Amino acid sequence: MNKKLFAVLSMVFCLVMALAGCSQTEIITHDVTFVSNGGTVYEVLSLRDGTAVNFPTPKKPVNIFDGWYLTEDFSGEPCEDMYLVNGDVTFYAKWLPKTGTVTFVSNGGTAYAPLTFEGTAVALPSPEKETFAFAGWYLNKECTGEALPEVYAFEEDATVYAKWVIGDRTYVNLETYGGTEYDPIVYTEAIEELPEPFRYGYEFDGWYMDEAYDEAVQLPLEVEEDSTVYAKWNRVTYVYMYYGSVADYKRFA
Repeated sequence: MNKKLFAVLSMVFCLVMALAGCSQTEIITHDVTFVSNGGTVYEVLSLRDGTAVNFPTPKKPVNIFDGWYLTEDFSGEPCEDMYLVNGDVTFYAKWLPKTGTVTFVSNGGTAYAPLTFEGTAVALPSPEKETFAFAGWYLNKECTGEALPEVYAFEEDATVYAKWVIGDRTYVNLETYGGTEYDPIVYTEAIEELPEPFRYGYEFDGWYMDEAYDEAVQLPLEVEEDSTVYAKWNRVTYVYMYYGSVADYKRFA
């Protein structure tokens, strides 16, 4: 009798477990993809059927986010926060470009017209200034802080300022051996003319490239590094005739 009862209970238990297994609902999930069109990149989400989508807010330089759409051409209305997934779905980010003008203050360097941007970063030019080296564009006239990168995404109208440092200079020194003293010439292009110095008791006989006076300077003078030119002198004798006082005289060369 006990054996029969045990067998019946076992059958009932198996039947109950089978029915319980059949009653479990299968979990259905769907892939949710965000195409940000150049904005923040997101991983594909896996959401249960009927779950509301929590839409992120992407960012993109020089653009304003204008909603997620179900179509690539952004037709229709943007999706609402309570969108419920019932299948695999892809959302597309719509952007509105920011516009503005960049004004360049080159501080004595190459002049540039203002540049207008619309939804894209700006490639900054590289100005030039004689005897100076360009050290970058800055957002303040004092040129402090970090220089802007070569390509910069402006979010609004801006003025940028060029910073300059003393560049590598080439000098031509003038050695006059006691004659007129001259500051070194900053060489930027071929020198068309050199000064004629004066030295009492001597007659100037030209500039030379060497102290031995073997090579006369040829104008226009071109050099590739710091150089010195040398004045050549010929001694002269002066004859004076005085007329009664030291101050009253005539000199004969």
